[in-house]
Amino acid sequence: MAWHLVRFLKANPEHTVVVLAGNGHAWKRGIPEQIRRQSSYAYRVILPEEPGRLERGSVSADDLDYLWLKREVSEDLRGSCRLSSSWVIQPVSLDHQTEKCFQPHGRP
Repeated sequence: MAWHLVRFLKANPEHTVVVLAGNGHAWKRGIPEQIRRQSSYAYRVILPEEPGRLERGSVSADDLDYLWLKREVSEDLRGSCRLSSSWVIQPVSLDHQTEKCFQPHGRP
């Protein structure tokens, strides 16, 4: 998959690609690592919280860039991007705390 993505992006440099992959393939050690080895394309890895496997405190920036959390609305999640009343994306490292959150249609 990574080889095909890199090939497509080289042929279509004006495009941005969003990859939806299974949890194991989406970790940074999966498809993103293969892309990194073959190119210099930037990427961000967002994975959903999975109790007992993918939780705050159990993952690092070596695994992913953002953790998609399901939390109560009242919980304080500084630096998070709120997607709906109960879903937020939490940066895993401070490197991503300053990035904008993007909503559909390009609205921050």
